[in-house]
Amino acid sequence: MSEENRVDDVLIPDEVEITIGDEDVLITELPRKKYKKLMKVLGKMVKDIDSGNLDFDLENIENEIEGLLLYLSDDVLLEIYEVAAGLDKEFLDDNLTLSKEIELFSAIFKVNRVGEIVKNLQSLAGVMKPVMGVVKNLRG
Repeated sequence: MSEENRVDDVLIPDEVEITIGDEDVLITELPRKKYKKLMKVLGKMVKDIDSGNLDFDLENIENEIEGLLLYLSDDVLLEIYEVAAGLDKEFLDDNLTLSKEIELFSAIFKVNRVGEIVKNLQSLAGVMKPVMGVVKNLRG
């Protein structure tokens, strides 16, 4: 593992290496051009949590990995794995076990600080609701 960042006195890894099948997979923080799909998924998830369709504890979202795996469709998970780890569906279908999937998703989640992003998106959504209400009323 390379250098680590310190956020709120918690060490967050810059990268995590996972062995899937006979391949070593390096999970690193996604650059802007690759995280669009992840942001789209997170935005929908925050909306579903806010509307009561999902019962996840956003304050401890890092503890909800198994629930998130059940919530997200297989197609979405495969897209996330392809973007974040460069793994294709055929390889994953042949090599990804349940325990390795939890490890892979958790690594993507932690390295990309998804818990912080989800909390920020929810906070932003809370701020934007009243603003959008005012804009809607001004438009009449």
